[in-house]
Amino acid sequence: MRVRPVFTLAAATGVTLALAGCAARGFVVPTGPGAVDTTLAQAYQASIASCGDLQSLTAEIALAGRVDGRRVRGTLQVGLTRDGGVRIEAVAPFGAPIFTIAGRADTGTLWLPRSREVVRAAPAEILEALTGVSLPASGLFEIVTACPSADDAVVKAERFTKPELARVSLRSGAEVWWRPSVAPLRPSGGRRAGAIVEYRTFTGDRPQVLRLGATPGAAGASRADLSLTLKQVETNVALEADAFTLTVPDGAKGLTLGELRQAGVLR
Repeated sequence: MRVRPVFTLAAATGVTLALAGCAARGFVVPTGPGAVDTTLAQAYQASIASCGDLQSLTAEIALAGRVDGRRVRGTLQVGLTRDGGVRIEAVAPFGAPIFTIAGRADTGTLWLPRSREVVRAAPAEILEALTGVSLPASGLFEIVTACPSADDAVVKAERFTKPELARVSLRSGAEVWWRPSVAPLRPSGGRRAGAIVEYRTFTGDRPQVLRLGATPGAAGASRADLSLTLKQVETNVALEADAFTLTVPDGAKGLTLGELRQAGVLR
C-alpha cells in the first residue's frame, strides 16, 4: 500500500496544553472541577456531527521531537481507520522503508527490512516503544482527525473562567477542551489514557499542526514531546484488508519491545 498524504513541522500559535516534561509557555489544563453546563454538551455534539461518516484517513507525516530526552525525527506515510486498522511506513530518501507497522486492535507487526528484524505486538505497544506515546489505533485515528466517535457519549460538560475554557468528559475516559467564545468550535486539545494532544492549527475542519505527548507517569514526567503537521490529508479512502497485514520473510530475527525501545529507530 502506498498511502499519500503529510504531517510537516511548522511554527504555530494556539492554546498550549502543558505537555509534561516540556517547558511550554501558556495554558496549563485546569486541575480542579469547572461549573457544570449542559449546553456545552450540545455544542460539542453539534461540532462533531459533520465528521460522523469519517471512517478512514491517509497522510504523510513529518515527525520531530524528543522521546526519553533523545531527539527523534522521521517521515511517515500513514493509513488509519476508525475501527482500528493501522499502517505506518517510515520512508527513507532511497530504497525500502526504514520500518513498516501494520495491524488491527491487539495484533500488529513491525518489520525492519534493513536489519531483517521483526516485532510482533499490539500496535499501541509498538508505537509506545518507538515514540513514547501509547495509543490504540482507533485512539490515534480520533486524535489525528480530531473526531471522536459519536457513540462516545458525553458524561460531563464543564465551563472554566480562568482561563476561559470548556471541557467535555466522554464515556471512554477521553477529554476534549476548547474555547467556548471562539467560533467555529474546534478543539484546543484533548486527553486520553496514554496521550495528551494540543491542536495548534486547522485546515478547514481537520487538524494541520498538532503537538502530542505522553500522559505523565507516576514520577510526573512525560516520556515524549512530539510535533506533527498534516498535509495532503485524504479521508474515507478505500483501504483494503491486506494493507493491515505484513508478510515477514523467513529467518527474520525477533525483537522484544524493550529491545525496540532501546534501538532508537527514529533517532
